[in-house]
Amino acid sequence: MSELFERAKASSYICGIALAFSGTVRPSSIEGYQPFYNSLPDGTQFQEAYFGKASVQFSEASDESNAGYSYQQTLAIKFPGSDKRRPERLAEISKAIYIMVRLSNGRSILMGRNDFEQNARPKILTKTDERLAQAQFITYSIFPSGYTPDPNAAGLPEFLPIDLIE
Repeated sequence: MSELFERAKASSYICGIALAFSGTVRPSSIEGYQPFYNSLPDGTQFQEAYFGKASVQFSEASDESNAGYSYQQTLAIKFPGSDKRRPERLAEISKAIYIMVRLSNGRSILMGRNDFEQNARPKILTKTDERLAQAQFITYSIFPSGYTPDPNAAGLPEFLPIDLIE
C-alpha cells in the first residue's frame, strides 16, 4: 500500500478522443486491473472525433456531501465549426453516451460510467462562433475515473496475462 502514495512515474497528454453512441460499459472484474474503477466495453463501438490538439482539456474534481464523495469529470474540445456539416455534427455529438480520452502513455480514460452501470447520460454542451465549435462533456460519478482498454487498438490489452515461457 505504501507505493500507492509514491510519486507517479507516468506523464501523458491527450492524443485522441472517441465517442460511443451505443453499447454498455461494465466495471472490470479482472484481477489486478483495479476492479470497479476501471471499465470494460461490452458491444461498444467508439468513433474517432477530430479536435484541435492544443485546445483539449480534461479535469476531474471531487465534492463531499452527506451521501459521500462524488466526482465531476469534464472534457472540453474545440474543432473547426464553419463547414456545411456543422449542425449535423453538433446534433450527433449531443447523442454520445461514452467518451474515451486516449492518452499518450497508451491508457484511455473512460467517461460515462457513473455507477456500477451508467444511470445518467453525460451532460453535453456546445458553443460555436463563425470559426470554431466547442463541445463540453460533463459526467458525475460516485468514483474517480479509471482506465479502459481501447477496443479499437491493435495488439493485446495490457492486462491480459501472457506467459511465453513454459
